[in-house]
Amino acid sequence: MALGLHLEPMPGLFTGVIGRYRDALGSNGDKGTGILRDALGAASATYVVGRFGVTATAGVAGVELLNAGSMKAGVAGALAVGAVF
Repeated sequence: MALGLHLEPMPGLFTGVIGRYRDALGSNGDKGTGILRDALGAASATYVVGRFGVTATAGVAGVELLNAGSMKAGVAGALAVGAVF
């Protein structure tokens, strides 16, 4: 499940919040990674110049591993660059 809300306060700048929750429903987790579930809540901003965009995201992420018993959380951040062709 994912939710997001973004606004364009000025031309070319999109700001907002995002949230995501993923669960290995009925599969007992991802055997390759050992992840049972994860979550992310963050603020994001995207600046667009022509056909290129730069997105920065900062917030809190959590992950629960198989047999861990509880979710561990911490600060998360990402920077992405994309283009439209």
